[in-house]
Amino acid sequence: MQDLPNEIDVDGILDDSSHIKYLGKAVKQPNGNYNCLAIVGDSLCRVEVIIMTELEQLSLPHHEPSSCDHGVTFDEEAADDLDCVEIRKRWPRLFGKCPKGCGFEGIAYASKMHYVYGDW
Repeated sequence: MQDLPNEIDVDGILDDSSHIKYLGKAVKQPNGNYNCLAIVGDSLCRVEVIIMTELEQLSLPHHEPSSCDHGVTFDEEAADDLDCVEIRKRWPRLFGKCPKGCGFEGIAYASKMHYVYGDW
C-alpha cells in the first residue's frame, strides 16, 4: 500500500450507517490513523478515522448510532457575553469515556457553537 497524504479532505462526507458527518480535513497522526471533526448525532466531536480498503470495510460489524448527548451541555444565550475561559469552565467538553455509559470515547461538544464559543 502506498503512503497516504498527511491531510485528506473529508468535508461534508456523510457516513449514513453511523450518522456521522465529517468536517474539514482529516490529519494524519503518528499512529497512521487520521483525526478530524465530525457531527455525531447532534454532537460535535473529534473522531479518529482509519483508512481501510473496501474489502476490510465489508467485514466490519454494523453499529446503530447513539442518541446519547454524552452529558455535555451548553447554553448559547448565557454564553453570549462570556469569554472562552469562562465558557470552558461552565460548559466543559467531554474528553474521554462517556459518563452515561453509551460506549463513546473521545472528544464531544454539545453543538457547533459550543466548539466555536469555547475556542477549543
